[in-house]
Amino acid sequence: MSRIAAVSVAEVLLGLGGCATTKTIDELKDRVANLEAQVTDNTSKADSALTTAEEAKATADDAKATAEEAGACCMRNSERLDRMFEKAQMK
Repeated sequence: MSRIAAVSVAEVLLGLGGCATTKTIDELKDRVANLEAQVTDNTSKADSALTTAEEAKATADDAKATAEEAGACCMRNSERLDRMFEKAQMK
């Protein structure tokens, strides 16, 4: 797709300024190659960020599950203590 952009830019230069020189075309090719490298680098960084975000979500999900288990355990302990207190009051 970026090659198409380079060709389009070259066509515009030819149409607006007459004949483009080999130097101009080579400069455009270099710019396109540089842009392609930047796109590849940014894609790699985005993929890495996505992986990190997915790992963070998995860690957060684990922490949430652990907190929910702790809360349930706390509720069971509270209920048990309430029953023990009620039994002690009956005596």
